[in-house]
Amino acid sequence: TIVLLLGATNAVWNYQMGQNRESRNKLARNDAADVDLRMGGDLPPLFVLDAPEASGGCRSRFHDEMFKELRRLAESDASKAELIFIDVDTMKMVLWPDYYHVDSRCGYNWVRGEDTESSVYMRKMEEFLSSNTLGRHQYFVYFDNEQSTRTENGAYNYTQFRYHPMHKKLAEKGGGKVKFVELGGVKPDANMYGTTNLIVPILDRYILEDYDEATTMALEFEEREFLATFHGRGERNHAVRGGVLNLRRSISPSTGCTWGPCKLDLVDTTATAHDEHDEYVTSLKNSQFCFCPRGNNHFSLRIAEALRFGAIPVIIDDLMAEPFNVDIKAWAVVVPESKISTAGEILANIPKDDRLKLARAGKSLYRSCVASIEGVVECMLKSI
Repeated sequence: TIVLLLGATNAVWNYQMGQNRESRNKLARNDAADVDLRMGGDLPPLFVLDAPEASGGCRSRFHDEMFKELRRLAESDASKAELIFIDVDTMKMVLWPDYYHVDSRCGYNWVRGEDTESSVYMRKMEEFLSSNTLGRHQYFVYFDNEQSTRTENGAYNYTQFRYHPMHKKLAEKGGGKVKFVELGGVKPDANMYGTTNLIVPILDRYILEDYDEATTMALEFEEREFLATFHGRGERNHAVRGGVLNLRRSISPSTGCTWGPCKLDLVDTTATAHDEHDEYVTSLKNSQFCFCPRGNNHFSLRIAEALRFGAIPVIIDDLMAEPFNVDIKAWAVVVPESKISTAGEILANIPKDDRLKLARAGKSLYRSCVASIEGVVECMLKSI
C-alpha cells in the first residue's frame, strides 16, 4: 500500500481539473506529516464504453463530471482494462442539485429495482460480451442508486442485494463479473460482494473558498463554541435521529466535560419554514463534532459537510460500510445505535490530542477523496 494524500483545490468542485493538480499535491504534502490515510497503490487501468442511447435528459451533472474524469484516465483498448465503465447514469445522484429536474424524465421503479437506465446498461453489457471475453481480472462497474439501500421495505434489510432484483440480473448477465459502487453501501454487502461505498459529495451551496488554512485549523478547532451539532428532521425518519435530538443540550463536568465546549447545538428542522442553510453552516463552523446519524437510508450527506468545515463526523449507523474502505475510526467517531443516549458524554471524554488528530485526518480525507471529482474518482478506483 501507499499513502494516498491527493489534496484538493481551494476552488472546490472546479471542473477544470488539470489546472489545479499542482495545488492539490502541494496541500497534500502539507498534510502528509500529520495524517496517514492508506489506500491501494496504482490506479487500475479502465475502459469507458459509450452508450449514446442513454445520453438524453436522464443524467445528472455529477455523473457527467465523473465520466469526464474517467475518460481522461481511460485506456483506448478494452482488453488492457481491469475495470469497464458504461456511460449510463444508473446512480442519478439523488442529493445533487439537479436531481429533481433529472428524475422527472427518468422511469425508475423503486419497487422492482429497475429503471430504463439499468436496462440500457445491461443491453450494453450484453453487446460487449457478445464480441469480447472478459479476462480473469476484468470487471464491469455498476453505480447503484442509493435509494435501493432502503431498509424500510417491510423488512429490515441487512443486505440490499437480497431485495434488489437488478443486482441479481446484473450478476447473472455479467457472469458474476460486476463490481458495485454505492452511495449508501452496508457492511454485509461490502463483506459478501465487495461493494465500494462513497461519501456523498458535498452540495454546491456548502462550498466556501476561505477554509483551507491548515496551519490555523488547531487553533480554530479549540476555540469552537459547541461540542457537537445536529440540524435535521426528526419526524418521518429513522428513530436514530430522534435519539440524537433528545440528547441533553449540555454535558456537565461530573459526566466528563472537563475540557473544551460542553454545549450541543441540536435543532429539529421538521417544521422549519425557512432555508436554514446559514444557521447550519454557522453551527458546523463552531462545533468540534457533527452528528451524522443514519436516516431512512444508510448514508449521511452531513459527513462531507462536517469534513468541509473541520468538524469531526460522529457516525451513528451500525450497518454503514466504511467509505472508500478507509478505516473510519481514523477520521470519525463511531457511536453504536444502542449508545445514543450517552453520545454527548462519549464525545466529551475524548482527549484533546485525539480530537485534533481526528480533525486533521478528516481534513486530509476531504481533500483527497471528497473535495473534487478528480479525488472522488481516484479514491473510488483505488478502493475498488
